[in-house]
Amino acid sequence: MRSPSAGLASLLLSVGPDLRYLTGFVGEPIGTLHFAGRASRRAVSFLVPRLEAQKAAETRLVAAGSARLVPFDESDDAAALVADMLRSHAAAPIGVSDRMWSMHLLRLEAALPGRRFESARRSVMRELRQVKDADEARLLALAAEAADRTIDGVSAGSLADRTEADVSREIRRRLSDEGHDIADFAIVGSGQ
Repeated sequence: MRSPSAGLASLLLSVGPDLRYLTGFVGEPIGTLHFAGRASRRAVSFLVPRLEAQKAAETRLVAAGSARLVPFDESDDAAALVADMLRSHAAAPIGVSDRMWSMHLLRLEAALPGRRFESARRSVMRELRQVKDADEARLLALAAEAADRTIDGVSAGSLADRTEADVSREIRRRLSDEGHDIADFAIVGSGQ
């Protein structure tokens, strides 16, 4: 994870596309705080519920030694743990992912009174997502080729008398068979 920019003291990401993009971690939206954050010039901390610690340990971020894994128990106050990590950092704003649940943001605001929180989407994530290194460009090309083969395979068969839901299931199955880690959804439209 690159250092936060735009004058942010740190970057806090919760379960959602930003966390998945930067770490490879697909967390469960189970109502507990997940956090990957970096304070300026400090190591990344990856705070997760203990029941997801093994899955987090296998992400590229932790496996490469780029992040310190911090599992917490159900009885722990996750917002207080994050606040302890950030308390000594600069008073600059804290960037948060747009997908962070409001209950977590409110708890963080209470645990860090006087600190300003702002969307990381414009200040950090947009820039990170726009710049592709050679490896990411290669992986995107492979994913696109797999998606093309999937659609070619589906359209080579008969679509007559099939529901959109059935075709969508076939697309997801074929994407998984092609090696996609996840195939969350496939929108199928029809018309004349």
